[in-house]
Amino acid sequence: MPDPTARPQPWWVAGDLDGFFGLAVDNLIQFILILTLCRGVLGFSDALILGSVLPGAALSIVFGNLFYAWQAQRLSARTGRRDVTALPYGINTVSLFAYVFLVMLPVKLGAGEPVRVS
Repeated sequence: MPDPTARPQPWWVAGDLDGFFGLAVDNLIQFILILTLCRGVLGFSDALILGSVLPGAALSIVFGNLFYAWQAQRLSARTGRRDVTALPYGINTVSLFAYVFLVMLPVKLGAGEPVRVS
């Protein structure tokens, strides 16, 4: 039974700064990898990559991490535990390569040249 007098843990503690920068560097590397693979392997234009792909990936990372932090706060408040942490949310490198080479590239090659209707 949860303790009704329990307070949730603080939103920010000293070790969170290290975790933030570690996750930020990891996600920056993933963005560079997305840019490189979409441009070099898939032949996407810079306008598409910088205007849609990277902003979409960035929004998913921001909202995913905020949602996981919110869930951790709720669990902490409900249980009274102050050692609850959120799972870091980001793009998995292996999944990124698999998606580009096993999903996006075959679809691009199978689609051929697109037909523009004016």
